[in-house]
Amino acid sequence: FHVTGVQTCALPISITTVLKVVLLLVLVNYAGLVGGAIALNVVDWIDAVTISAAALHCMRASAGALLKRLVRPVLASLAMVAVLGWLGMAWTPTTATGFGPLCLDAATRVAVGAVGYAVALVVLWLAAGRPAGAERAVLGMLGKVWRRVGLGWS
Repeated sequence: FHVTGVQTCALPISITTVLKVVLLLVLVNYAGLVGGAIALNVVDWIDAVTISAAALHCMRASAGALLKRLVRPVLASLAMVAVLGWLGMAWTPTTATGFGPLCLDAATRVAVGAVGYAVALVVLWLAAGRPAGAERAVLGMLGKVWRRVGLGWS
């Protein structure tokens, strides 16, 4: 049994593990909990970059190809935040008190965000000419389910 990319990823992860320990020792001693958070954040970013580079290398893909695939989801995320902000639901405290109202407030914000993201993503996908990708696959699956249930969507 051989997993492609294990050797490629093992060295950077080993190096960042040592870096994490060193940064934690230094920054926690210097800045306490905040220093620990900074150390973990820095190493997590380094891990993300090195593991992504190794994965792209193993898949024979480019960073440009990856970024091209991320444009629509990132823009849809920004649109979702804009909608939530416009409605006063982003980064704002709730006025609800009690377990039920808090759950309802959270569920409302999640639902509004999900709908805003989905609508923005579909609009961006249509504007891009309906390229092959996750959007097409999901809409295809939804169409099959819709037809199976007998609602006649085609």
